[in-house]
Amino acid sequence: MPTYPYDMTPSPTSDTPTLRDDDVDNVGESSDFIQQTEETPLLSSEPENVAESAVPNDRPSPYWIIAPILIAGAAISMLLAPLLQFYTQLICNEHFASSEIVGMKAPNVPYERCNIPEIQSRVSEFQAIISVLEHTCSLLVMAHYGALSDRLGRRYVMRLSCLGNLIHISCFVLTGLFQDYVGIYLLFLGPVAKGLLGGGQAMSGIMHSYVSDCTDAATRSIWFGRFYGMMYLGIAIGPSLGSYLIKQFGSVLVLIYIAFVADLVFLLYVSFVLPESNERVRRQQKGLYVEHTEERPVSPGPKTFWQKINIFAAFGIFFRVQSEQASRYTLPVLALVHFLVMLVFMPPTLLYAMLKFQWTAYEGGLFTSFTSLARLIVLLGILPVLVRRFKKPKHIPERDVFVPDNLEHEGNDDAQYAEMIDRKTKRRHIRFDAWTMRAGYFLDALAFVGYGIAPNVPTFCLAGALQAFAILSAPSSRALFTNFVPAHKVGELMGSLGALDAFAGILSPIILNTMYAATVSTIPQLVFFFGASVLIVASLLTFYIKPAARHSKRRRSERMLSKDQRVVFDGLGEM
Repeated sequence: MPTYPYDMTPSPTSDTPTLRDDDVDNVGESSDFIQQTEETPLLSSEPENVAESAVPNDRPSPYWIIAPILIAGAAISMLLAPLLQFYTQLICNEHFASSEIVGMKAPNVPYERCNIPEIQSRVSEFQAIISVLEHTCSLLVMAHYGALSDRLGRRYVMRLSCLGNLIHISCFVLTGLFQDYVGIYLLFLGPVAKGLLGGGQAMSGIMHSYVSDCTDAATRSIWFGRFYGMMYLGIAIGPSLGSYLIKQFGSVLVLIYIAFVADLVFLLYVSFVLPESNERVRRQQKGLYVEHTEERPVSPGPKTFWQKINIFAAFGIFFRVQSEQASRYTLPVLALVHFLVMLVFMPPTLLYAMLKFQWTAYEGGLFTSFTSLARLIVLLGILPVLVRRFKKPKHIPERDVFVPDNLEHEGNDDAQYAEMIDRKTKRRHIRFDAWTMRAGYFLDALAFVGYGIAPNVPTFCLAGALQAFAILSAPSSRALFTNFVPAHKVGELMGSLGALDAFAGILSPIILNTMYAATVSTIPQLVFFFGASVLIVASLLTFYIKPAARHSKRRRSERMLSKDQRVVFDGLGEM
């Protein structure tokens, strides 16, 4: 990781243990070599010549996740609009077959006949059932999988999630090929298997944990921005590619086959190529790790089955962990804001466009590509500029940031100065991320209103472009979460966030899809106005996300600084 002028890492002294080449074999005998803070990467530096590594490559990096997310994002987004058309066609076939209309026997129903309010209502309800099944099953196991990734590694949980995705896609294939024999109810089995094996929530949470393992607090939001940027690059490519393939082959099934192959390739990549990022598991694999009871208390015993599926216990980390950087209620409020945003994260936008503008999967794919490309530009073009302008402190001359060897000497002004710079830097990080979230949610609310009042396709696409700026809140939110918990609890935190996402995923289709199904014949725009109001509430709640108040003793120590130090320190500036 790069170092910055304001990095206050103490210089090694005679009392500070250093890692020499002849000490490699003794690393596991001293806890001094495992000192993790929120300002250092969660992966400690390791010698490159350690033999017999249990993973294919010895140096985990965010790029190991960021690179393949491009293909994963393309494969997932390629199915967004086509799956909606797939569901519509299946339900339309069932609808007209049960109506016994002469000349409209399934599967010969023209797709143009399916864009009617009756079919739209049934498709919305069908989507809600599938989403509730998957997220309910995920909710039962997410906390367990998050903690499991801290003990057995990130790759272990990733493999389970990939297996669930393969089972889910297989149900699509069988239903598409043999609808006359299996009907549409086989599609309900796939989400259950996918949810019990972690589903998309587990995969997303573990990927975020992987990036957190390899980064430090100062650069984590940048790396999360790159992660989301690469994902949205894939999402921008996928729908256009899917639309082209549909035009060439005339069937949605070809995209489902490609998604199955992509999931299989990713499973092989995770199993045989991806290095493990969990420091604890890596050291165990090399025989170097020694458990430290001070950082990781001994568990009272193995959990029972009912303790593992206790969904309320999964949210305990939001109240149990207290960060010194933030106020007492910051983490619970941050979790509440995240829940509200996920509650309206997936409105029936494409379903509404198919009804209002008579779109098909082709137009829906182009719209998804357009909005994803706009998000990519925001993440890779605007976010880094904002970080450099507001999050990083101004350059401090090297002579003004001298840090003595003994940082614990109470009478040393330079030590107090170093402490104050570090504290003020952390406060700047929190303020920057909170304001980025606040602005992102507000712009998202404006975009929802734009969807509802758009009279034509250009205005609808303009609202989609405005919504692209809301993605600024995603990396800041993840960075705040990971910065507020200890390194060895990141996996548990991501598991709890996955459970929170699953809980929101259960309520979201029940609220949004039911609302849309009930108002599609009268006021189909109502669902967007409801989503905008929820996002406004989330934006206002971010005002409670703020740094901890400075202690009176710290304020006295700041007044004790010399005049020259205060001048330089004031040059750091605050947001």
